[in-house]
Amino acid sequence: MGKAGLIALALLAAPAAADVPETALLTAAQPAKVAEVVRQLGRPGLLETDEAGDPSIATGFAGYPGRIWFFDCMEDGSDCLGIRLQVGIGTVHKLTLAQVNAFNQEKRFATLSLDEDGDPILAYDLSMMKPGVSVAAFADSFRLFDQQATALVEMVKAAENAAKK
Repeated sequence: MGKAGLIALALLAAPAAADVPETALLTAAQPAKVAEVVRQLGRPGLLETDEAGDPSIATGFAGYPGRIWFFDCMEDGSDCLGIRLQVGIGTVHKLTLAQVNAFNQEKRFATLSLDEDGDPILAYDLSMMKPGVSVAAFADSFRLFDQQATALVEMVKAAENAAKK
C-alpha cells in the first residue's frame, strides 16, 4: 500500500474527538491536541514518534504525504517548543537552484530546499511555546503552508512539462 493509502487508513483509524475551539491555545507540548486540530482541518493526523523519540504527525499537504515534526523537546519527547510543517515531492526533472531561489523570494514563511536526491522539500517552522497560539492562528498557518505546497506542486509540474518538450 502506498503512502497515500496509509494516510487514508490512519485518518479512518483516528478516534473522533470533540472540536477544539478556535480560541483555545495550542502549544507544541500538546501533540495529541495538535493532531486533533489537524483532523478538524480535514487532514489525516496520525500521532507517531520519530527516531529521536519526539512526537510527529503524519498528515498531507497539496495532495502529498507530509509530516509535522516537533522540535526542542525534552529528552523523553515531552514539552516541545516548536513544530515544522513539511512536505517533499519526488521529481523526475530536478528543479534548478534558480527556481528554488525564486520560489523562496516570492513566498513568505515557508522555505524551499533540495534534499540529497535533488527533490524539493518545503518546510514551515512555527514557534508554539507557552502560552501558545490560538487554534485559529494555527489553522491559518496550516492553510497558508498548504497553499504554498500547492504552488510548489504547480512549479514542479510546469518544470516537468517543460522538460518533456
